[in-house]
Parts: sequence; C-alpha cells; structure tokens
Amino acid sequence: MYCFYDNGNIISKMEITTCKDEIKDLRNEIIDNCSIITHEEYDSDYEPHINDCFIRNYKQKLIGTKEYFEETRMLYHISYELFTPPHLVSLIDRLLRNEPAALYEIDHYNYQNEKDIDDIINEKSYMCKKIDDKNYSEKIKALKELEKLTQDKKLNSTQISTEGYYYRLLGYIQRENICNIDKNIFSSVLNFFDMNMGVIDGIIVNKKDDTAKQYKKK
Repeated sequence: MYCFYDNGNIISKMEITTCKDEIKDLRNEIIDNCSIITHEEYDSDYEPHINDCFIRNYKQKLIGTKEYFEETRMLYHISYELFTPPHLVSLIDRLLRNEPAALYEIDHYNYQNEKDIDDIINEKSYMCKKIDDKNYSEKIKALKELEKLTQDKKLNSTQISTEGYYYRLLGYIQRENICNIDKNIFSSVLNFFDMNMGVIDGIIVNKKDDTAKQYKKK
C-alpha cells in the first residue's frame, strides 16, 4: 500500500508495509481483552447472525417447535457471551484490507475515547432518569436494561484499555520514503489527467469516481 504525505512544498510517496500475522493475532487479543461483554439469553427458531469471533460460550437447547403458515421450525433456548469490540478492531480490519483511509484514522485514534462498561452503565442510568415516571412501559424497559448491564459488569471485571495494544499496532506498521515530488508539479500532474481531487479526512479523493487516491496529510 502507498500513501502520499504532504510535507509543506514536497509530496512524499511512502510505501506502507504491515506485519499482517502479528496484527491478526493482536486483533484477537483486543477482542478478548478489551471488548464490552454482555450475556445474551433468549428463545429463538434461528441462530444469531453474529460473527463467530464475537461470541463465546455459545449454547443452544431444543425446547420445542414453532408453527408458521408454511412450515414448522425447531425452537431453541440460546445463550452466549457477546463481545462487542472497540472501534480499533474495525480499523484493523480495514487496514488488513489495505484501505488507506484506515491508516489515517489509526494515526489519529484516541484510545481514551473508548467506552468501558461503567461508561455505558452511567449513560443508561442518565437516560433512565430522564424518562418521565408516567411513561411506565418505557421506564420499566430502561430499568431492566440498566439492571442487566449492572449484572454484566461482573463479566467485564478483567477487561482493559486498548492503550497498550494501540502502541503495539503502530509498531507493526512500517513506512518507507520511496520518493519525493514538488507540490506544484504534483498538482500539475493531477490537472493534466483531469483529476478533480478533494480532501476528506486527509485522504485525497477523485470526485469523479470517489476513488481514494491513498493520500494522507501528516
């Protein structure tokens, strides 16, 4: 993957290489140790459509059948722990797909913005207090959700911040300066090829076809 860095009057072409195996292992560690964990349990006639890597301790027990107009389905009692990973995991997935914009977002990632279970409980508690007591059904629903989150807090007692993993990730990304070009010449080349470029979050985009041109401002 190549990115172009704006260094004042010079545009630098950088080759980006990544240690993909190490990054994949790191991704799995982040899911295990930094996700928000919630216990899910319900009756259903179909399995949850969730990525397997986000589910732990999955169990299902046949409890009967459910009749539909044209068919009869098996009814199961399903339970599992759902791991909701931090945003850093989705950035890693995009990096592994060689998306240039992901590199920009990783460079500007702030691990302090990631929420833990206490943050979610506090938000839910605040929203619950804002619901009018006369709105009985909504109040009861919010209180049950808050109670469940409080119970799930025990599952998150060993979860940690992404801070250490973030700096490890940066160490798995190497950047090598391939060549430099004068910024005015760079602009002239774009004009020559009639490339109407715009900058979105530091990435130059061809407005005619929305193709990312792998450009990143430093």
